Amino acid sequence: MKSPITRKVSHVSPRQPLAEAYAIMKQRQFRHLPVVEGGHLVGMLSDRDILPYTGSKTGQPLIASEVSVGAAMTRFVYTCSEDDSIEEVLNLMLRIKVDAVPIVNAEGRLSGLVTSRDLLRSFQKELRAGHFAEHRSEEHTSELQSHSFISYAVFCLK
Repeated sequence: MKSPITRKVSHVSPRQPLAEAYAIMKQRQFRHLPVVEGGHLVGMLSDRDILPYTGSKTGQPLIASEVSVGAAMTRFVYTCSEDDSIEEVLNLMLRIKVDAVPIVNAEGRLSGLVTSRDLLRSFQKELRAGHFAEHRSEEHTSELQSHSFISYAVFCLK
């Protein structure tokens, strides 16, 4: 399977206004943004991290201008290394129930991001190319129907 890692990763600083990060996420249709300081990953900002800071008048989300990304971000972030396999990344995502895992190099610098959307697109391309044709028996079809697509992807990679 071709690597689903996004290498050109948009990121924000912990000192940036949360409203600015929200605008980036909305404009680019991201649900997650790595938070980087001095080239090192210091947190992750998800759409769910932003929710407690939103209010609404007129139906549009409002975020106080004084709130920083650092105030809303998740500080403890599970990561994978550049040497981890796709299966290891998938297993981590399933185990800790996250939709995005930052990839860091040996120095702890952000070098990529894997999202559930990236994995599903990659898996879809492989299915269309017929690379998992041997797994399409009745037994495996029921496996697909009873589990999530990501679980099925892990099953096929084993």
